[in-house]
Amino acid sequence: MLSAFKNFGVTFLISALVFGVLAYIATGIVTNTVGDILDDEGASLNEVIQNQDNALIDENGENTTVEAVKEIKGESFNFLIAVTDSRPDLYNDYQPEVSFMYNTDWYSVSPDKTIGCLSSDYREVNITSIVLVRIDKENQEYLYTYFSPEAVVYTSTGNHSLSEVYNLYGIERLAEYIYSFTGLEIKYKSVINGYDLEELSSLLGPIQIELGKDIYSDGKYNTMQYETTIEHVEADGSEWTEHKPNTYLLGKGTVSLNQDNIYNVLTAREHSAADLTAKEEYAIEILQKYLTLLAGMEESQLKIILAQLITNEKDWGNIEGLVLPETEEPAESSAEENIPETEDSSEEENQEEEVKWLRETYEPEGPIVNTNFTMNDFDDVYELICAVTEFENITITYPASYMPAGEDYGEYFDLNTNAGLELFMDYRK
Repeated sequence: MLSAFKNFGVTFLISALVFGVLAYIATGIVTNTVGDILDDEGASLNEVIQNQDNALIDENGENTTVEAVKEIKGESFNFLIAVTDSRPDLYNDYQPEVSFMYNTDWYSVSPDKTIGCLSSDYREVNITSIVLVRIDKENQEYLYTYFSPEAVVYTSTGNHSLSEVYNLYGIERLAEYIYSFTGLEIKYKSVINGYDLEELSSLLGPIQIELGKDIYSDGKYNTMQYETTIEHVEADGSEWTEHKPNTYLLGKGTVSLNQDNIYNVLTAREHSAADLTAKEEYAIEILQKYLTLLAGMEESQLKIILAQLITNEKDWGNIEGLVLPETEEPAESSAEENIPETEDSSEEENQEEEVKWLRETYEPEGPIVNTNFTMNDFDDVYELICAVTEFENITITYPASYMPAGEDYGEYFDLNTNAGLELFMDYRK
């Protein structure tokens, strides 16, 4: 018994000695390894903190630079852009202004030629595109919402379309209605008239867009409908429908938008839910493409372009940094060329009497974009405009239902404002 206990003690001492030595060696190895790792990490951390150029050594031993996250200057804001189909430079059959009527010598015209002059089928000026844009700095988003100008709202003078609201009350009142639909306060309001669209495209250059539907003309306005239907009622009370094909202007698909076709595209009116969808898609795409184009410019160039857009062309010479091309003086015509032929003169006099109540074509003076934005605001919006390529671009479709024409009213779009307000809940302050 004593011998067995002795053998156990000897064996225990030998085991303790062997495993103790092994444990000491292993602990040293682990301690040194962990210590080396911590020393390396600490050195790297100190290098990052102390290196003023943010230089790091990568796994291949090469220097890399850590780019600091840049804070975008400016605050989130909303802006509204509306486009009209006004072309007094092409058409002279617009409703005559009161000042024009006052300047007319009524006594020199036979009364039979004045009958119905105020009840004629005059051309109207319409808002044809309305886009609301929110540049949201906090969520890093660009939000686009298209509103049909044919959407009907209630006003103090009865129900009117948004286009009629603009004609009756101006862009400020139109912006107030858009605010009531979304809860987004609009900071900048802009209007581009149809006669300035060519100048806009010429200044900014062509862009590629996708057209979802063909563009036609119904003889008075541009449309996406293949034909126009006219309801007739005969003397005996019988009714029949006339189908009148519209004139083809532009085909769907990939289109290079330029000064030759931009007017036809942006002034096409919506006559169905499908028309509204197509118009929403390409109107927003056009605006997004132009914003991207502006964002790609150098700051000095962008400042000049924006100044040209909001300044009368006659004042472009005052824009800092803008070099205008020299214009050639028009050649003087000979005296013989200035003498009209007798027959032509009499014909022109007859035509002038025939169109007495139609104003001559002209192009109003003014900037390409009529807006409350000024160049004093440039520094506040510059970095946010340039962020269009970095932020997520999102389209929010405002809920609207197409309502066909009835006996007492024309076709229109009915907005679901309750559902629409919910869509912008997260973006309202």
